[in-house]
Amino acid sequence: MKGQVSRIWQNETQKGKAYWVVSIRSDNGEFVRYSVWDWKLLEGVREGDVITYRFSRSGKYSNITEISKTERPGAPGDDLLEYQIGGRVEQIARMSAIKSATQLLSNYDGDPQEKITKTLETAKEFEKYIFGTIEAGKRDAGTSKSE
Repeated sequence: MKGQVSRIWQNETQKGKAYWVVSIRSDNGEFVRYSVWDWKLLEGVREGDVITYRFSRSGKYSNITEISKTERPGAPGDDLLEYQIGGRVEQIARMSAIKSATQLLSNYDGDPQEKITKTLETAKEFEKYIFGTIEAGKRDAGTSKSE
């Protein structure tokens, strides 16, 4: 099966065992919920991703057993992050990035328009970090590690 992940959240059984619920939008536009009992299957999968998956039925429940392919629905550009889902998580992340950039540049003295531009540029860098478009290697390139 193939579909777009619309939401992922953690849940637990009545006995306290953790599992995850994945809501997937199919090609015909329906949203179907699946259970995932092994978190490793979801590593690297984010809301908005298009995945190819297999599942099995257990009574009235559908359990994902394999995720064989993950696609990003369009790579964000360097200049502006594109929000494919437009959900609350993205809004909160963007507000957090702007707040952090504002705090970082709070003592900046200069032209107000220039300060706005610098604040938005800085916020975009925070967004790239939040959504994983800045690789760890690039981020740590300037630091030396001693073993």
